[in-house]
Amino acid sequence: MLPPVKPGHVPPVVPNDNPLGLEARVEETDEPADVRVERTVWDEPGLGSFSSQQEKDALTYSKWLSERISSWPESRAWAVTAGVALCSGPWALLTSLAYIFKVSGGASDAIIYCGFMPLVQEICKIAILLWIIEKRPYFFTGWFQIFAATMASTVVFVSVLNLVETLNPFTPDKQLDWMIAWTVFFGMHLITGLLASFGLEKVWRGCVTTLKPPRLETGYRWFMSAYLIHVLYAVIYLVFSEVRWFMAVG
Repeated sequence: MLPPVKPGHVPPVVPNDNPLGLEARVEETDEPADVRVERTVWDEPGLGSFSSQQEKDALTYSKWLSERISSWPESRAWAVTAGVALCSGPWALLTSLAYIFKVSGGASDAIIYCGFMPLVQEICKIAILLWIIEKRPYFFTGWFQIFAATMASTVVFVSVLNLVETLNPFTPDKQLDWMIAWTVFFGMHLITGLLASFGLEKVWRGCVTTLKPPRLETGYRWFMSAYLIHVLYAVIYLVFSEVRWFMAVG
């Protein structure tokens, strides 16, 4: 039973710093902060006004990223840059197999070659970089590392594609295709890689400057430009190949 309250007496209001009944301490765990930050709830707007000790000790994205940026050495960032370029080779090998084992002829083949394959190549070319910027943006300490990683990855990627295409037994004119692959095709990928690097840098810079999760949509304009240039090249090359084939038959 509650004690009687005297008339005119207002009981004091005790401030409640824990209205949801949460624990007053952050639960200890053996998981690294890089894993826990992906499912933290302390970035939710409804929890942003808390002023308790719990909020002070809680892991937020901005706190995690700020600590990682301040403690990540530049030597490791350049090591990541070199590693990205080396890891792009297997991606290129996988995408190149689609050219060798594709079904020849027909409108569906043209759609795959001009629409689907450019999309796959442009995504695979920057897939590792996209993962790093989304999950570990502190791996890079400057814009030039993103540019260098993208262009080096592009060079390795295209070189593997061209080497595999050179070994393709279904290539009708190896000498001409070899020349096109190492000049026009190579140059096209350098241009699309440069455009993609602008988009990646924009996404990364927005993340590290605001200390908020990256927003990939900020780089869509550059990614789409790279894709459309690749599609244009594929259409021109396909028309050129068909004309060359008709001339050879005739």
